[in-house]
Amino acid sequence: MEQDIAGHRAHDVLDRVENYVKMQHKEFRFYKDQMGCSGPQEQCQDDPIMAAELEKYMTINSVARAWELRPGRDWYVFIEDDTYVIWPNLIHWLRKKARRNRDPFVGSAVMLNGYAFAHGSSGFALSGRLIRRWMEKFPDVAKTYDKLAHEIQYGGLALAKALEVANVGVKQAHPMFNGENPTTAPFGHNHWCQPVFTMATMTSQKISDLWEYEKSRNDSSLIQYRHLYHQFFEPHMAYYRKNWDNLSGGTCYIGPDDQDRVSDWIKSQQKPESEKNIVEKYAHRSAAACAKVCEAEGLDIADSDFSSLLTETSRGKFVRAKYEEKAQRNTLFKLNRRCFQWKYDNGVCFTSPTFTLGGPIQEAVEGKDGEVVTSGWFVKGIADWVDAMGNCALDWIEPVTPH
Repeated sequence: MEQDIAGHRAHDVLDRVENYVKMQHKEFRFYKDQMGCSGPQEQCQDDPIMAAELEKYMTINSVARAWELRPGRDWYVFIEDDTYVIWPNLIHWLRKKARRNRDPFVGSAVMLNGYAFAHGSSGFALSGRLIRRWMEKFPDVAKTYDKLAHEIQYGGLALAKALEVANVGVKQAHPMFNGENPTTAPFGHNHWCQPVFTMATMTSQKISDLWEYEKSRNDSSLIQYRHLYHQFFEPHMAYYRKNWDNLSGGTCYIGPDDQDRVSDWIKSQQKPESEKNIVEKYAHRSAAACAKVCEAEGLDIADSDFSSLLTETSRGKFVRAKYEEKAQRNTLFKLNRRCFQWKYDNGVCFTSPTFTLGGPIQEAVEGKDGEVVTSGWFVKGIADWVDAMGNCALDWIEPVTPH
């Protein structure tokens, strides 16, 4: 809506949508209600579904209006209201690293039915040269797509289709442009040394926390994922949390008796029984058994040695001793880790090649044995991997055409 926010003018980019378009689609009734609400924002009607429908019209109109109001800039950055931008990182890249002639449209590319477009909440950047050429050749592009937007799933997809006429597609610059936030980011090999431009789906509290962190840093270096881990994840690290989802969704382990009751998607993620080691064959039995999968990764454990131990406690001590023995003399073993965390849910063990904090489960549901969802982290393995990675240099991602 047209208004002033903290001394900055916010423009209503939907005010020029033709009236007949507004009359045809119910999402504009919600728009009209918002325009007529004169009270505080919390007193105005909230309809996330209708808001998402309106977003389809906003992306192209935002680009057109930005060019109209501030023509001739080198770059234009577009974000959503739940996006946090780490400006020193992004500005450094746009000024010193980005190649606007070769890569005039960059963001976090997502695919829909084989079609690539920029994820809106991750933010994206368009070169001024591209927008100028596009606007000069197709001055009515916003009006054209106002008529089509209702049938297109996302505003970012509408923009991608509209830019096809300029023979330009989005280049993938993920994870610098990023669709996660500090609690959902998958830290690990591909999210560690890379600089962070944006964080998405940010609540007001997360925005405040990240802003305070930026202000309080006694370090002039650009922020990498590893810095976010140390600030927002490491202080909350635990061996396990009940009624918690750390978003583990990689390889899973399902017992023979449970194959018929789990979804096809979960079954598609499972490791075949013939390929499981002895620790993995026990993983579906309990949360404690599930935790040992990551602890035992890369260890030489004989079936007879493990199965002869009668309790989870004794098996845990055995695996941890094996780990310590190998970790003390083998840095590559620590560095090449591919199993960092786990989740045990209703008789299914999930593991992950990354580590994520996640969050509490709002409505806890007991599983078949009365157990609740339990998530855990291989704390020692993560700490050893972090130590082995050290203070790595910035890993700038070269934008590429997504596939």
